[in-house]
Amino acid sequence: MAAILATVEAKINDYLQPKNKEDKMEKTINKIETISGFPRERIVSAGLLMLSSYVFLGTYFPFFSHCICVYWPIKESFKVLRQQAKPSDNLLLYWILYAMVSLFDFSSLPNIPIYYFAKTGLFVSITSNGMEKLKEWSEPALKFTESWVFVAAQQPEVVEEQH
Repeated sequence: MAAILATVEAKINDYLQPKNKEDKMEKTINKIETISGFPRERIVSAGLLMLSSYVFLGTYFPFFSHCICVYWPIKESFKVLRQQAKPSDNLLLYWILYAMVSLFDFSSLPNIPIYYFAKTGLFVSITSNGMEKLKEWSEPALKFTESWVFVAAQQPEVVEEQH
């Protein structure tokens, strides 16, 4: 599979080699490369993967997206339940984020074709290497949500010694 992907990427790269710096397509690809930080062959192969999965799965893609997004937290939740351990902050934060993002599933956003790709990409990137970044990014959102649902942070009780 890796050899096939490498061959496809090489052919895409040959096709996408800069030919004319003033070409509108070349300017667009350069902008996308600059913004995303990914090479052009990765961008095009990801686009082809998205298109083929959308064509292959069709109307089942939202279900597929949900399955991908909940696989890791369900697996980790069962581990916690079997070990009767305390859940990690990462797991709780993931479920909170998933619940908040899932609220958008009932809006008009799912009508945008890239919505489920973005949702799936977000959760796959979080589970693969982004938990620390997620904690950093989610702090303002968590503070807003806590104030919105009137969840007050527990203040540690100060026990005064009486003599």
